[in-house]
Amino acid sequence: MKGNSNLTKRIHDILSCRLLALTLAAAVVWMIFLYPLGKVWLSSGLLLYVIILRQYPAIWLFFIPALLPVLDLAPWTGWFFLDEFDLFVLVTLAVSLWKKHEKPHAFTLPDGMKWIIGLFTLSYIVSALIGLHPMQAYDANAFSTYWSNYNSLRVAKGFFLAVVFIPLLQKELLNDSNIRKYFIPGMLTGLAGVVMVAIWERQVFSGLFNFSSDFRITSTFSAMHTGGAYIDGYLAIALPFVASSFIFWRNKLAYLGGILLFGGGLYALLVTFSRIDYLAFAFSFFILLCGLVYKYK
Repeated sequence: MKGNSNLTKRIHDILSCRLLALTLAAAVVWMIFLYPLGKVWLSSGLLLYVIILRQYPAIWLFFIPALLPVLDLAPWTGWFFLDEFDLFVLVTLAVSLWKKHEKPHAFTLPDGMKWIIGLFTLSYIVSALIGLHPMQAYDANAFSTYWSNYNSLRVAKGFFLAVVFIPLLQKELLNDSNIRKYFIPGMLTGLAGVVMVAIWERQVFSGLFNFSSDFRITSTFSAMHTGGAYIDGYLAIALPFVASSFIFWRNKLAYLGGILLFGGGLYALLVTFSRIDYLAFAFSFFILLCGLVYKYK
């Protein structure tokens, strides 16, 4: 009887996950249908991503951090509540849910970490509800302006997307080689994209070495026009990952790439002209140095 009960529960879990996966897939198809720019290119890219993800389930560790800072076409599409990156996130979740039963074991978070995440999630829920109140009418202006009360959902979206990725990350932590193989190269790829656009932007609008201008870069972060997309925070977090070029890949090409990327990233960070950014950068590297000392003492 117990065996039958476990089998029934497992079948129920699989069916529930696949139903949710199909729901997410349907949402992606609907969003592609509404997408105002290059439906064929976007749908082809998503389809190719699904094929790769089915073959290499851990490859999302590369694509998600690589696409996060650069896949922002809001200036051309007008979409800023939902965007192209969100579609890749939904596809990743859908494929993972469809294959969930194939990898039932996962790394378990410490109880203290669960409490921290839970309390932080509760804080975000309360904040989102405060922003939504009072609920305004669902009309043409609901998702077309930052002054809409629904903008509260846009602000909270990033955090909740990160939370739903925690179970996927837990599975990959059982095989930490995937972190080195996919995640770190993905972070470096995303950083390289941001740095290249930042350098181009400086050259076009102010000159690379014109530090007297009050021009501040936005790079690939279109929402910087309101000050709401923190390119400086991204650079402060991403730059320490350049150290992996000198730790994990011990060859001259990796060293050269690391030096160029760090130099370009440091330049991009400096021309944000954000003093708190400089402090955050120093703090993140201090944590990195502490970790290296602990690891190799």
